[in-house]
Amino acid sequence: MNGYTLQSYLTNDGLRWQSDLGVWLGQYHIVGVVFAWMAVIFEATFFLVLIFPQLVWVYIPAGIGFHAGIYLAQRAPFFAFMALYSVFIPWTGMIKKFSRRQLHSSEKPQPEILYDGLCPLCIRSMTILCYFDWFQRLSYTPVEEQWTSIQKTHPELSLEACLAEMHLILPNGSVRKGFFAFREIVRYLPPLWPLLAILYFPGSEILGPKIYIFVASRRKRFTRCSFDSCSFK
Repeated sequence: MNGYTLQSYLTNDGLRWQSDLGVWLGQYHIVGVVFAWMAVIFEATFFLVLIFPQLVWVYIPAGIGFHAGIYLAQRAPFFAFMALYSVFIPWTGMIKKFSRRQLHSSEKPQPEILYDGLCPLCIRSMTILCYFDWFQRLSYTPVEEQWTSIQKTHPELSLEACLAEMHLILPNGSVRKGFFAFREIVRYLPPLWPLLAILYFPGSEILGPKIYIFVASRRKRFTRCSFDSCSFK
């Protein structure tokens, strides 16, 4: 870190790769000292980004500038490292924050998913869908807990049918069930759009519902009980 090593590399690489910037920087010993210390401090403290995520907005621009400067002065192509910095950016949080703003600015009703809140498979499925719902375009309603309000707005639905297969109530009031509900849900989730090629593949309207019914008929449900009616044996 005395500056001489970096000064040598700047001069040699500048001459070798015909970089006027590298040759010019290599003339000044103080530049080698300052840049050497900056590089060591940056690399030795980068782990702090994992502990204090807010530092990402300091270290990522610094890192990109660091590698861009190396390329301009020494023609060292560290483009892969520059791209890898993107994994430290909190994309999900940024998208959700943006989507919340969009949601508050819009009064358009959301499609409502009716699912069995006592089914472990259904709960896991809703958790996955919610994770990919980056723009918060869907609402999730456990059937038995909200059945009274559901029945008021959609008296044509039956509790047994809603528990047998997932229902999706669209903003226009129409209802999709089972496989067709899932296929419609995917259209609202951009990260899952690659699945649409399979869900809309010719013959999926016939095979898809059969697979859905096969899985749904074999799932298990939690059982409700109270301390008054249940006892340990």
